[in-house]
Amino acid sequence: MGRPLESTGWSVAGALTVGISVLLLLGVLALAVTGVWLLFAYPFPNFAVVLGLALIALALALRPRFGRVPPDVDVLTRAEAPELHALVEEAANRIGAPVPHVLGVDSDRNAYATAVGSRWRAGTARSLAAAVGRLPLVRQLSVREGMSLFATHPPAGLRHRMLTARSWQDPAVVLTEARAERIDAELARHYERAGRMVAWES
Repeated sequence: MGRPLESTGWSVAGALTVGISVLLLLGVLALAVTGVWLLFAYPFPNFAVVLGLALIALALALRPRFGRVPPDVDVLTRAEAPELHALVEEAANRIGAPVPHVLGVDSDRNAYATAVGSRWRAGTARSLAAAVGRLPLVRQLSVREGMSLFATHPPAGLRHRMLTARSWQDPAVVLTEARAERIDAELARHYERAGRMVAWES
């Protein structure tokens, strides 16, 4: 919580992660090389061939995978969603992050999904007002139950703790109502599809 928001470059944790990753990749390469060597090191037939094939299969299973766009994602071109592309690029440039190469939407309902209009803001305000007494307990519970090396997000309690410990900073990017309406218009058909899926599943 005491670190600056800007990137500080390499850290001990980052260097350690890269080092371990390199060792793991070398281990996978060693499995493949050993497997190929066992195939030809001894006269056929022999048990070494079976072991060699098993090592090669294991190396293939553990090989690095390059990222690719999932088949169920609808890629949004700049012509289809110019406002959304502009917003993402502005946010990335303001914080010094790389601009994503692909913007897409799918049917997954995650943290970024929400209803459109103004009845969701009022509902959020009512929910927060009703839960104000138990929110500290819920956040503390999330810290205990949500801590995992395999989690995609930090627990809500830790995120709240970090936000409240920092002083206020003016936002670098502000999503205005007019800009949000233009983005909603660009994504209208995707909203309709998500709404149909929610209605079907419920």
